[in-house]
Amino acid sequence: SSDVPLSNAVTPILASLTCTVGRFEIPGWASLGESLVTQPAGGTVATWAPSGLSYNEQAMILNRAFVSEIPRRHCAERNLPFDILGRMALRDHAIWWPGLFALPLLLGQAIHTRRSTPLLPSAPSPHSGTYVPMEASKARGLSIYLVGESTVAGVGARSHEYALSGQLARRLAETSSRAVRFSAFGLIGARAKDCLEFQIMLELVPELSETPADLVVVTLGVNDTTKLTTRASWRETLRQIVTCLRETSNAPILFTGVPPMEHFLALPQPLRQILGARARMLDDDIARLVAATVGTHHRRIDLTFEPAYLAADGFHPSELGYAMWAEQLAENAGSLVAFSAVDDP
Repeated sequence: SSDVPLSNAVTPILASLTCTVGRFEIPGWASLGESLVTQPAGGTVATWAPSGLSYNEQAMILNRAFVSEIPRRHCAERNLPFDILGRMALRDHAIWWPGLFALPLLLGQAIHTRRSTPLLPSAPSPHSGTYVPMEASKARGLSIYLVGESTVAGVGARSHEYALSGQLARRLAETSSRAVRFSAFGLIGARAKDCLEFQIMLELVPELSETPADLVVVTLGVNDTTKLTTRASWRETLRQIVTCLRETSNAPILFTGVPPMEHFLALPQPLRQILGARARMLDDDIARLVAATVGTHHRRIDLTFEPAYLAADGFHPSELGYAMWAEQLAENAGSLVAFSAVDDP
């Protein structure tokens, strides 16, 4: 009932594809579909849903035919969420068909999450720094660059010293006995396409031209999950990122795993599980790209989840979460950087 008084300016047609929305046969109880249609302000102009219990096998045939017709019809309003989910359902049916049936619930949860989740700032400047271990060798220092979304921007940490970039540099300095310089190019809300067009092409590439890298770490996926980037677009943008970096640097490229969104406490169920499954799909796409591309590497996030690993918003890592994540990445980074034996005379 809380979903009925919608504040939408344009009344849509709702296709729920589940009898829980359109059941009219229960006396004295108004279904969600009926309440939305009769709502004097907002609501929907029409609801298409089973009006009673139906046989699932036959209903699935009708539902699949209905959804498959939507993208072929080229809806007049291309920004309809249903159109986006419809195209995803056809491609990733194992995950998105259940999500499509629960569309009214998921949309309500998504809107509630966006409104109720506190907005944390990115870590303040400086976005770069250098760590020198207590017993540093005479070998030359290392330069690592991190590029990506809000975790690279340090959301949830007091400064970059306690965020992913600083903690990775510190850990790498300790294990390599070499000075490690880090630079972080992060943007809150960035999808892979945004990262390529802004952080990489406009900021990182010029920096790489002046100060060569020993390692480039790419952290993406959460915003492409929540903003429903198609997998085809995601995979193509990942390839473009590798190509762009390769034109400027021969340094190893380490893709971090897409964070496990099924553990994000800010997300209610079942939205949390749906987005978690989608994040795993994008992570699998990274793994397949890395397997076929020389000089690229992938480290999945393999942590036993603890609530203390999340910041106050329940969405971004806490400083402890960043530390645990950096410790795992350092295992890969330490074997990837070229430890030259350059000693001072």
